[in-house]
Amino acid sequence: MANLGFRLINRTRTSNPIFHQRIHQFCSQPPSPQALPINAPPPTNYSGSWLTHRFFSYILLPVLPYGLAYPGKVTDVLIATCLVAHGHLGLSVIVTDYVEGGMAPGAKLLRFIRKTILGLSIGTLVGLLYLTFADIGIANTIRGIWAVKSKPRE
Repeated sequence: MANLGFRLINRTRTSNPIFHQRIHQFCSQPPSPQALPINAPPPTNYSGSWLTHRFFSYILLPVLPYGLAYPGKVTDVLIATCLVAHGHLGLSVIVTDYVEGGMAPGAKLLRFIRKTILGLSIGTLVGLLYLTFADIGIANTIRGIWAVKSKPRE
């Protein structure tokens, strides 16, 4: 019974010569200039960024617990590098997906936002590396924060 319904719908569309003529006219004419986007960004392939982001995510999975269990400068540098790269790529994807779509390509505000993200990432990496080499390290700082006990109430 359902097959009969499909035949009736299909027959009404295909047996109408005016329908075919209008479809042919519509498909054969070039698009109007008003239909084309004015400042369309060039098509890009984001698979490389996605793979890099996933790479740093998967590196963080074993490095964070290992670094907290066995603190050292090598694991602290790995933690710092992976955390900053993961955060930088994540913020860049947010800008690409949500901010860039509403702006013309090459807009000054967009360049400012991208440079600000880069500056924040570099500043964060420098701060974490300073904590690693000039202070007690990232893992020992986290362990120290967890070890803080509240004062007993009197």
